[in-house]
Amino acid sequence: MEVVLKKGLWNFENYQLVVDRVKIGEALEDIPLFHVAFWLQIRNLPVRLVLESVGRPIANYLGEFVEYDKNDDTSFWRTYMKLRVRIDAWKPLIAEHKI
Repeated sequence: MEVVLKKGLWNFENYQLVVDRVKIGEALEDIPLFHVAFWLQIRNLPVRLVLESVGRPIANYLGEFVEYDKNDDTSFWRTYMKLRVRIDAWKPLIAEHKI
């Protein structure tokens, strides 16, 4: 369960499963399963803009910011950043989005 909640996306027979943590005493029918956390790569950025402070507003524009991948922040020449963004599962996904 922790792996699915931490890493996101879980598929069963090519269908995306939307999962969330259940709190004690919470009724299952009251849990809104409308959002999925995706890891996104923001590409073609100038090196000086590959920062969490730049990524946070981009993530909030696309959905809701969850996490910035600091582990992938090792190369000075990296021109992309990885963000985890919570997106409304009821809206269609866009493969590319220019910002």
